[in-house]
Amino acid sequence: ETVSLGGSWAAGIFSLALCSLAALYLVIWLSANLVLFLRKKGNRKKEEGFPITREMRSGDGLITGCSSILGTRHYQQDRVLTDPAVVAGEPLAIVCDGMGGMDNGERASDHCVRGFYEGYCKKRREADMESPTSVMEDLARQLDREVANFEDDSGNRIFSGTTLVAAAIARRRLYWISVGDSRIYLYRGGALHQLTRDHNLALRLQLRVEQGELTLKEAKDFENKEALVSYLGADGLEFLDSGGTG
Repeated sequence: ETVSLGGSWAAGIFSLALCSLAALYLVIWLSANLVLFLRKKGNRKKEEGFPITREMRSGDGLITGCSSILGTRHYQQDRVLTDPAVVAGEPLAIVCDGMGGMDNGERASDHCVRGFYEGYCKKRREADMESPTSVMEDLARQLDREVANFEDDSGNRIFSGTTLVAAAIARRRLYWISVGDSRIYLYRGGALHQLTRDHNLALRLQLRVEQGELTLKEAKDFENKEALVSYLGADGLEFLDSGGTG
């Protein structure tokens, strides 16, 4: 009995070990195949041109563009593009977030990322380039008009839109622009500093309160304060912020 009991105990331990190994193998297999699946999905999106993602080094810094395929949509409406050297040692980074509540948000964001990049690079490589912020603002207004004039195959207007944030180094200074509620943060002195405002209904209400047109209570009674009031495709930008820092 003692030997038999010992054999049963050993068999139980052995069976438990086998089950544990099988479970561990299953977890490893699922993880490996999930990663492979995500990579395949990412590669397929990239082959289709969506999203634009790059990771490049520029001098002592690292500019990184990231994208995610997580979410309920089967496609990505955000676009990011980084270039470590538009001219020697002067990087550029652009992010556009297509508006999901409108038609063709992915078309708007892709169009604006590409258009801003090409327009800025062309201007920056000119020896007599004017203020980088002026160039950025002109490009934003131009892209706003272009997205506002989107049409379908039948010539009907498509109501589309996207946010825009871009940051560039030029002449050893940082220049940036923002339309919408995508954000730019400056990391300095061990802390993050938000450079941009969210161009939504809450901002409009806040300004009206400051101007004495509304009371705080009246402003608080408004709903949907996160709704954007300024974005590329609005056919007229209520808010457009830009700046530079040394």
